[in-house]
Amino acid sequence: MGVLSNDILKKLIIDTKLVDPETLERIFKDAERLNIDPQKVLISRRIIPSEILYETIAKFLGVKYIDIKKVNLTPKILNLIPEKIVLDKKVIPINLKDNTLEVGMLTPYDLNLITFLKNLTKKNIEPYLISEEGFYRGLIAYNKLKTEEYKNLLETSKEYFLRPEFKEKEDIYTSGVVVELFNNILNYAVSLNASDIHFEILSEFSLIRFRVDGVLREILRLDKDIHPALIARIKILSNLKLDEHQKPQDGRMKIKIYNIEIDVRVSIMPTFYGEKAVLRLLSPLMRPSGLEELGLTGKNLEIVKNSLTKTHGIILVTGPTGSGKTTTLYAILSLLNKPEVNITTIEDPIEYSIDYINQIQVNPQAGIDFANGLRSILRQDPNIIMVGEIRDRETTDIAIQAALTGHLVLSTLHTNDAPSAIPRLIDLGAEKFLLAAVLRTIIAQRLVRKICLDCISTYKLNDLEIEMLQQEIKKRNLNIDISGDFYIGRGCQTCSFSGYSGRTGIFEVLEVDKELAEFINSDYFNLEKLYEICKKKGMKSLIEDGLEKAKVGITTVSEVLRVIKE
Repeated sequence: MGVLSNDILKKLIIDTKLVDPETLERIFKDAERLNIDPQKVLISRRIIPSEILYETIAKFLGVKYIDIKKVNLTPKILNLIPEKIVLDKKVIPINLKDNTLEVGMLTPYDLNLITFLKNLTKKNIEPYLISEEGFYRGLIAYNKLKTEEYKNLLETSKEYFLRPEFKEKEDIYTSGVVVELFNNILNYAVSLNASDIHFEILSEFSLIRFRVDGVLREILRLDKDIHPALIARIKILSNLKLDEHQKPQDGRMKIKIYNIEIDVRVSIMPTFYGEKAVLRLLSPLMRPSGLEELGLTGKNLEIVKNSLTKTHGIILVTGPTGSGKTTTLYAILSLLNKPEVNITTIEDPIEYSIDYINQIQVNPQAGIDFANGLRSILRQDPNIIMVGEIRDRETTDIAIQAALTGHLVLSTLHTNDAPSAIPRLIDLGAEKFLLAAVLRTIIAQRLVRKICLDCISTYKLNDLEIEMLQQEIKKRNLNIDISGDFYIGRGCQTCSFSGYSGRTGIFEVLEVDKELAEFINSDYFNLEKLYEICKKKGMKSLIEDGLEKAKVGITTVSEVLRVIKE
């Protein structure tokens, strides 16, 4: 059951005219048949945007709604309520103003709970309504408080493995200590918000590294004799062959942190000294649910939102590997995911499962690649198609034909910026007049690390930074003001003294309007002239968007310079 009883919720939605009575009745019947909370059905089917639904409920309850994704949950505030109480009472401390503690609650009308929290914290309590997803996001923040604990546990495990009596044991592969070590590595990775874990075997030792905010960090060195046991543990959990050591293997496993299910993609590869494993952590709570959360702002945001109203054509996301292209496509798919449309994807690999979307995994052994998979999708009566990547002539041709026949096609391409996607498609065999007819929007992007809000401070650019910036600006024939203060993270315990916490996107969005379409189809089309037209039309380049974010303290100049040179 949600915050309100079903009867009260139904009456509230009808009274506020959020949904017509006939549709609402159908939703509630479906929820009853499937034994699901009607609130979840309303949100997952995008009948009512989650923010509007929760704000309406909060207003009815006489409290405010707060979206945890937009809150900076600091250790100082989180420590005001013990983790055990948080789990038991389903509350998240949000902010402290004077002697008033703002608390996110699933039941903000519970006076007994408010009194209990007041007595516990010795502070006045101001309740806010939060969603169930918001509560679980808050729990992930609590997990970060235990980073030092996990680190110490790993060091303890390491010392245990160094004992001579442990090495003499025959059950090293199934030892409970190996299981505990592996679990601690996973917990530590999640607490640092790592995206990948690398288990590497070198000549002298086994190396554990995490990728945090796009950068690999060395975490732990172990005796190399322990490495096969860790690889065996990974194989067992991901249903891979224990006795296969000479061929690459791919698999998946699921782990639970605070009852939050995290999908883990596993890749094992034979190397010179043994097998290397890379685990990709895919938390459903880390997936952006909106375009603003990706980092799209201003005119860029407006153009992308407008392109999603189109019923046919091609929307492309471009950038190098690891620039967040797939994440952007998932966010767009979530916005387009409505009951009245059929969405089908073909991906390699499927990173996140999305309700009500038909997702197909590329499988060369079964004869499913992007081209023939896309051809088969067209026989499934789709409205919207997502192709993981356009990489050959056949896929290009089918995607264009699909767009011409009334489908909205989303895909990615490997180019450095938005304008160069057009000549790249021509190189892949696309006819210019067909591209002019189907291209709607091209989004180029990079991922930059965000400055840690707990240690952010202002500073002046040094001579080297000024020189490098001026070179990049001159190269692109831009006019950008780089005077005044910028921001940097000095490093603190919250960000492991890196100065950064989290990532966001910088974007270049090209809208293909009538004028651009005519130019693409002309005999005098060339990339240099295309750049000129885009600049006249006010297209914001990647470096311009990046420096705007650096000016307001979202990221640093050094991060912008790093990613635009990729």
